[in-house]
Amino acid sequence: MLKIEIEPKINILDEIECYELVDIPCLNKLLSSDLLINNFKNPLTRDLIGCEKKQLLKYKSLIDCEKQMAKIKYVKVAGMKYGRRNPIGAIGMFQMRKIIRHTLGIRSGKRMKDTDIVNCHPTILFQLCKANGFACSNLEKYIINREPILQQVINIIEKHYNTIGWNVKKGETRDRAKILFICLLYYGSFDNWCEEKKNENGEIITPKIPLDALIGYDDILNYINELTQEIKNIGENIKKANPKLVKEVEKNNNKKKKKKNNLIGSVVSFFLQEYEVRILEVIYLFCKDKGYIENNVCVLCADGIMLEERLIENADILNEFKQVVLEKTGFDLDFDYKNLEEGLTDEEIDFHQLTAENLDKTKFEKFDVDYFISLNGYQRKKIYFELFVCKILRPNPTYAYRETAYDYDTKTPNDDVILYTQAEITNTFYHLGAGHFNSAGIEIKFISEWLSDERIRCYNKMDFLPYNDKDKNNIDKSVFNLFRGFNQQIHTDFNFSKKEQILKPFLELGLEISGGQQNYWDYLLDYLADIIQNPERKCPIAFIIKGKQGTGKNVFLNAIGNILGKPHYISSSNAKDFFGDYAEGFFHKLLVNINECEGKDTFDFEGKLKSFITEDEITLNAKFVRPIRVLNLSRLLIFTNKANPIPIDVRSKDRRYVVFETTDKYLNSKYGTDFWKKMIKHFKRPDFVACLYEFLNERDISNFSTSKRPITNAYIQMCKLYVPIEVLFLNNKIADCLSSECSLNNNDNDEVEEKYNIIQRFSDGVCGNEMFKEFNNYCKEFGFNKEGCNQKKFYSALTELNIPALFFKKPQNKTFISLDVNLTLKYFKERNWCDRSDEDLIIEKLEDNHGEDFNELFDC
Repeated sequence: MLKIEIEPKINILDEIECYELVDIPCLNKLLSSDLLINNFKNPLTRDLIGCEKKQLLKYKSLIDCEKQMAKIKYVKVAGMKYGRRNPIGAIGMFQMRKIIRHTLGIRSGKRMKDTDIVNCHPTILFQLCKANGFACSNLEKYIINREPILQQVINIIEKHYNTIGWNVKKGETRDRAKILFICLLYYGSFDNWCEEKKNENGEIITPKIPLDALIGYDDILNYINELTQEIKNIGENIKKANPKLVKEVEKNNNKKKKKKNNLIGSVVSFFLQEYEVRILEVIYLFCKDKGYIENNVCVLCADGIMLEERLIENADILNEFKQVVLEKTGFDLDFDYKNLEEGLTDEEIDFHQLTAENLDKTKFEKFDVDYFISLNGYQRKKIYFELFVCKILRPNPTYAYRETAYDYDTKTPNDDVILYTQAEITNTFYHLGAGHFNSAGIEIKFISEWLSDERIRCYNKMDFLPYNDKDKNNIDKSVFNLFRGFNQQIHTDFNFSKKEQILKPFLELGLEISGGQQNYWDYLLDYLADIIQNPERKCPIAFIIKGKQGTGKNVFLNAIGNILGKPHYISSSNAKDFFGDYAEGFFHKLLVNINECEGKDTFDFEGKLKSFITEDEITLNAKFVRPIRVLNLSRLLIFTNKANPIPIDVRSKDRRYVVFETTDKYLNSKYGTDFWKKMIKHFKRPDFVACLYEFLNERDISNFSTSKRPITNAYIQMCKLYVPIEVLFLNNKIADCLSSECSLNNNDNDEVEEKYNIIQRFSDGVCGNEMFKEFNNYCKEFGFNKEGCNQKKFYSALTELNIPALFFKKPQNKTFISLDVNLTLKYFKERNWCDRSDEDLIIEKLEDNHGEDFNELFDC
């Protein structure tokens, strides 16, 4: 029965599917820990298994969550008819690292117990040699005296380790001694075993044992040499007896590009594995028959099997295995329990959790390269890196980077976003290592590893989805949300009994900002409260607040900006920040302040400004990145000390703007520098921020409507300033027809109208082509931008003025324009188009004085 010749044989374990019990919470904790290693090797075969985290992630994908079991399929080595049956892709407890296998094996609700053959391959080889008449006395000596022989090797190891001060864990010296005899069994050498071994990070895991450490151990060294020679002879006999096996091994080695100088070692390995799997088949069928396996729950472990402890606790299973194997195969083998005692405790796993909480929180404000380099291992580096960087899939793959990345107390990122292409993000971080090495000992680039990581921090798309605290759980988690939350100071405790006193400076300032009119101030308060209560809603109006310097406009608005937080509030006097080539000023903002705005800065952007106020989306044109459309939810306030900051389209009865003019109350000398310093400091206090937030968040705005915007006197006066260019041209042309002593703005209107009556040229009609040329010259002379205007558009603009006495005539296919001067002038006066003033306001500057102390106002 124990033949040296072995032929391929169909085995019930070929492509068998077994189930493994899994404690999923424990597995998840392992995956989020720094306990896992990269490129780990099988301790017996030294075969590379790969990245342990990837192995466990694939293992997790095989789990039926309802049954809490993973389905594992076992197959032969590809292309081989002999040898061990392994889990596909090394995914299964059998090919997990011992500490991980033991941890999972004892964590499931139904604890597993491992049984295996004592000294399996040496014993199988010895019994085959005895049955076939091969010399094997040294192998027999190892089997009979295994523990004493192992102890002698352990003594050599421990003596050397003690000499060099090498600290080892319990059992490590015994494991290294066992590996020596496994190496010899497969034609490895003693000298090779003595060499230094390193892990995937280039760290020494077993130091070299030099020749001087072997002095005084002649007996064990002589035995090792004799055993080595004896095994070589046995291997030659196995090779000669199994030409088919040799041919398959050669083919397999060529395919895997293995070294050819140890062909016999590979042949012996597959030879013994084939007998091993046939023995395991017998054990598996016996367990199925005896009810030791239910629902095919078991782990096939090469020379043994893991079974549910509850099913075998009352059985004399070790003797039962011994008897059935002897009966079915002829091998007389001993079996033993292998306790799963090297598993990790809950405390150990918790200690090694890889989370941001275990990193140095002082390094979270901006990416610290030195700190990143100091972190141990790729996973820890990845967690720190992803506090700052993530991938966005649509519309084109883009990488978002935050310089100020994380507020640990609130667990929310903050500050602005920088967008990179893949090439840019690669170039930016290419100098950083991943913390582990390839087979050539070269450290892998972190960014290369991260970009190919299937668990990269990733979002489907990017958008701006602001929310009030009551709605924050309803936000789509697959979207990279540009909203970072309000300033966390809104959660500060404050003295509720002093609420009125805390808010008094703000409320008094706001009233003056609103022109001293309570109904105007109430409307502005509703508008500001709407930002807090409904940040996700578009509000298609904008405020223009006119006032002299020193009236407190910016101080007032910064108080609201303190609630919204720096990422979502901007105040700038540069129009190009909002309307330039990249126009990122409106990007992920809830409140935008165009400060100290002048008409000369905004006239060219009139169309864009109108669109911004009303359109629901905005396009981000970041450099080198494809344009991205995101929600436009910004509210706009324009501050100015000019009479004409924004062109208002009078003809279309523009309803986008609310215009206030501040009072001059705070220009009084008693409101000096000390007052404003105290006001600014008060508005920055966390208790004020929290108090104002609650006030606005609780304010009743059910009657707030953009259609009910107040039409203020300041709005009417602005409308008067913005007379259509075509009207100015006609006024100018009519005036040119009068004597130089006459003026369109002459107070003696009777005289003006009388002189208009004698002008017949307009009544008869003016050539349209000539008038258009005169209009273009007028625009150039006075600096009006009418780029793209043609004759047809000019005619259309005149028609839109709705002048009651203007007509177009076409005698002989030529267009002539005629109008009644008297009726036209009357119509212009009715529309306030005849009394335009270009006089700028004279701005009074605040004198640098300290003024009164106002301690009672801010003492709260």
